[in-house]
Amino acid sequence: MRKTTQLPVVVGPATPQSPVIEWIDAEFSKVGQAIRSVVRAYRDRLPELLEKLPHDLPPEEEAPAESSAFAVSGPKKPALVRAFAPMGYECRGSAGMFMLRRRTPGNLTVELELDVGTWSSSLMAFFRVQGLVAGQGFKATLNLPATRRAVRGLVHGVELCSQFSIGGPDRWRHIVDNLAALVAELDRGFVPEVEAASGPSPEWYRP
Repeated sequence: MRKTTQLPVVVGPATPQSPVIEWIDAEFSKVGQAIRSVVRAYRDRLPELLEKLPHDLPPEEEAPAESSAFAVSGPKKPALVRAFAPMGYECRGSAGMFMLRRRTPGNLTVELELDVGTWSSSLMAFFRVQGLVAGQGFKATLNLPATRRAVRGLVHGVELCSQFSIGGPDRWRHIVDNLAALVAELDRGFVPEVEAASGPSPEWYRP
C-alpha cells in the first residue's frame, strides 16, 4: 500500500536573498544552538545519571556464564512493553531492532531506538527528540549506555558507549530496568528542556 503525506509548503520569491528564507535560517540557527546546548549539557551529566541506575551490570568478561553472550535472552519485547508502556511509549519492532515512541504536548516525537543485534545479541541504544523549527526538522540525540560499565571512553568530551552483551533473560530484564530509569530521568529533564528551546512543532509533523 502506498502512503502519501501532504505537507504545507511556504512559497516565496525564488531568490537567494529572500527575506523569508533569511528569517527562517536565522530562526533555525538560533533555536538549533539552544537545542545543541541542551544536548551537550546532558552528555556532560550522563555519568551522574548512570550512578543512579538500579543495576550495576558487569561487562561480558566479568559476567556469570548464564549472562554471557552465548546465553539466550528469550523474547525481548515483553520486558520493553512492561517497562515503557506505563511511561506512554508505544513499542514496535522485533528480532534485531525495536523503536519505542511517544508524543509530547508540543507535538515533538520522543524515541528510544534499540539495536539488539540479530546474531551478536548485544545492545546499542539511542534516545532522541525530533521536531520541526521554521520549516526544518531537528534531532536531539543521546547515546544511552545500559550501565555505567558500558561506557567506553570520551571523544571530544562526548561519552561513547560500546555494544553491551545482552546475555540471558535476567540480564535483559536488568538492562531494560536501567534503560527505563534513564529514560524516566530524561523525560523529566532533557525532553522538556529541548521542547522549551525548540517551541512546539505543528500537529501534522510526524517524522
